[in-house]
Amino acid sequence: MEKSTEDLQSELTQVQSYDEFYDKNTSEIKFPSAVDYLNYLLDLKGITNKADFIKKTNLERTYVYHILNGNKNPGRDKLIILALAAQANITETQNLLKYAGERPLYVRDRRDGLIFYAIEHGKDLDAVNILLDENNLEILK
Repeated sequence: MEKSTEDLQSELTQVQSYDEFYDKNTSEIKFPSAVDYLNYLLDLKGITNKADFIKKTNLERTYVYHILNGNKNPGRDKLIILALAAQANITETQNLLKYAGERPLYVRDRRDGLIFYAIEHGKDLDAVNILLDENNLEILK
């Protein structure tokens, strides 16, 4: 994925036919899997030491390796934990959730709003869980 969605949208408005657009952008028109996107994020963030990354998740080591290898499909909370460990911004976190078929963080939901706030302010998993616990909300685990 080299072109932004905005670039693709702009191109789409300027072509004579969708086939022309599709032929030109075949490699850009794909809906990556969550694991592909997560691995892309790790590369993007320069995270090469998987052991350190896994430690930040507080999840069982082999479980995370199974996720990274595409053998397990994590649920919504686990995806958020993985995004936090990867230091993903809010857009990247929302994309990860979308590619996994999970609902995005919704700021009108109190718990989601706190998680959204924490991601926007660069908080790590421990800080997010403290915020959630202080507000009597279920922590990420």
